[in-house]
Amino acid sequence: MTPYIIAYDLKGDDPDYQSVYGKIEEITSYSKRIQGSVFICKSSKEASELRDDLKSVVKSGDEFLVIEVKQHWATWNLRITKEEFNKIYE
Repeated sequence: MTPYIIAYDLKGDDPDYQSVYGKIEEITSYSKRIQGSVFICKSSKEASELRDDLKSVVKSGDEFLVIEVKQHWATWNLRITKEEFNKIYE
């Protein structure tokens, strides 16, 4: 499993956050929201596959980013404990 950060910005008058949350849970084996529109997760899929899966629930003007997380990271005041964050490496 590979750890990832998924970040998104839904545009327009009626953003469908629930569909994005549901899709992230569906396509990953672990996910935790760490900021308003940022999730830490792990998946057996490649970043491009996660991107393609997410495209099925966003509108053409929406933006998102999928980045592989390496071992060296630092946080400050996020809504996640070190133990929760480290689950992506288990």
